[in-house]
Amino acid sequence: MDKVLLLPMAISLIYYFICLIYAGPESSFIFMWPLIAAFCLIEFLLLRLVSPERGQIWLLIRDFYTAFFIAGLILTFVFEVVVISGMFKKSNEDVDYCIVLGCAVKGDRPSGSLIKRLDACVEYADEHKDCKIIVTGGKGDGENRAEALVMRDYLIDKGIEQDRIIIEDKARDTYQSFKLIAQMIDKDSKIAILSSNFHISRSIALAKKQGFSSCIGVPAKSDKILIYNYMMREIIGYLKEISCHNI
Repeated sequence: MDKVLLLPMAISLIYYFICLIYAGPESSFIFMWPLIAAFCLIEFLLLRLVSPERGQIWLLIRDFYTAFFIAGLILTFVFEVVVISGMFKKSNEDVDYCIVLGCAVKGDRPSGSLIKRLDACVEYADEHKDCKIIVTGGKGDGENRAEALVMRDYLIDKGIEQDRIIIEDKARDTYQSFKLIAQMIDKDSKIAILSSNFHISRSIALAKKQGFSSCIGVPAKSDKILIYNYMMREIIGYLKEISCHNI
């Protein structure tokens, strides 16, 4: 039975090297995959090598780590079910505002992930002519301009009217985005939250915490290779927001 652990360990390491080659070492949170492989290896060794002959202390260590390992698997499964449920929540309902959440900007240019969000916004805006568009995101490390300003310019270049776009250019994360937007518009407004598909569930939870009771998700596509890394990263995002009482 312990040999089953070798499969996720191998898959994690292979995927890590794929991400490393594909996106480079600066790709966020890819360190999780060798860490997952290490957890599997430790569990494999404990199950394989620890027997009653080694003494009660080693048995306690093995049982404690196994309980910790199983709890981690259950936690991962629960959060991933939540994440996946948001990835398919696309709705064509009419709304008052479409909130496009920011993402990394490389100098003055939107990253690949941000372009996918903005292209989805253009498509949504064409189908819902009456909704206002809120672009949100401040200036992060390595960025020459605030994300919201880069997003506005991209949307205007794609044919979206400038007077239809509302700018929030101070937020440093999703929580701050909704906190600041809640001060700009009526919380009873019906909003569409447009972000990368893996990010929708957490975004909706954060928006509801700020008092937006009527919100729908509009998921944009994600990179086909890095999507699994993003989905695992969302668990860390959820744990952070829960620990800070943001959701």
